[in-house]
Amino acid sequence: MSDRSHVSPWSTDPISWVTTAAIPVTATVLAVVYSVIEVIAVPPRGGALQWLGILLLAASGAIVHVRTRPPRGVLGAPEIMTIFGLLSAATLCSALDHQGVAFSITFWWAPFGVSLVLVAMAPYVRASSIAALAVALVGVVSLIAVVLIIPDDPSWPPVTTALIVVTPVVAGGTVSAVLSGSIVRRLMRWSERPLPGAPVIGPAGIDDRALVRAVDDEISEQLAAAVAFLRTVARRGEVTDRDARQARSLSLELRARLIADASATWLERVVRGHPVDLDDPERLADRLSVSQRTALRAMIDALLAHPESGFVSASIALRGSASGDVAVAMRINTTLPEGRRISFLAPYYVSLSSAVRDIQWRDGATLKVEFEAPAETTAGRAPLVQRTPRSETAGERD
Repeated sequence: MSDRSHVSPWSTDPISWVTTAAIPVTATVLAVVYSVIEVIAVPPRGGALQWLGILLLAASGAIVHVRTRPPRGVLGAPEIMTIFGLLSAATLCSALDHQGVAFSITFWWAPFGVSLVLVAMAPYVRASSIAALAVALVGVVSLIAVVLIIPDDPSWPPVTTALIVVTPVVAGGTVSAVLSGSIVRRLMRWSERPLPGAPVIGPAGIDDRALVRAVDDEISEQLAAAVAFLRTVARRGEVTDRDARQARSLSLELRARLIADASATWLERVVRGHPVDLDDPERLADRLSVSQRTALRAMIDALLAHPESGFVSASIALRGSASGDVAVAMRINTTLPEGRRISFLAPYYVSLSSAVRDIQWRDGATLKVEFEAPAETTAGRAPLVQRTPRSETAGERD
């Protein structure tokens, strides 16, 4: 799996950010409104360069909004460089208009506007790119502040002026990078999180305490036979040959279960304990990208965790292709009638179709979903536990 810093929140869960598409517009409007009020109300009133700077600021926010409309969603290097240029030019225009005139730098609109545009970019840019952009903008804004800005308090040295000016930019960049990284981290953990056999669902979703109890119960079940055996031996006060054989048998059984758990793919862990037949002999599930995992997991979540889905059983088969892609075929049996079934799964179909290609959706007595997923890696995650090959010498000794 790719490092989390190389994935944007939109890439991990496109459907959620489609439903919250007003973030760039809201941040841009807020930045422009504040800038206009500051130019009009705070002396000295700005000239033509101030208004040009505000237009450049608005243009940078407009690029974020337009270039993140579905199905694009992710801002690439050309867009990021363009936004960097526009924000730098907006700050420079405002500073040139104030050149030689003392003014209250704590109310200066340019750093505040830059920080809001950085926040608007958070869902659509990976954390490392936001951090790099913020560092570059901090350098540009601090240089402009030292060279061109005269604070209203003449006792402030240039370094203090620069620190005050860049504080909003640092705050905006930090918030954006942390937000982007934390969302991706949480979604990646969630995408591999097993579903309990009988989840407790409330207004806030699945109860985490119920999940903890389910894990505790599962571990207790795995250790029950060994614990009972040890208690029997402890009460008796002696160990017999039969006890030694039973201990070996229990240890081998427990070892086999632990190896199976450690070597399971994320998809095996998700569907374990549910009526889902998974056919993935080549462990191709671990080759799917984060966005593909999230979209597929969301559909499985909807079917397994919500009683209104009418879920009965399902089968999932994954096969590799010569091009390195992963072909996925799903067969889903539910008690919902065709119309309600389609409306229930429609949002998850949209999310899945944004992450895969050649998706086919055929409804009937059994819902059939087939698609091809461009693999994130050419080789999946190797099993955590592998058997050591026997050497020829060892074989001869046997």
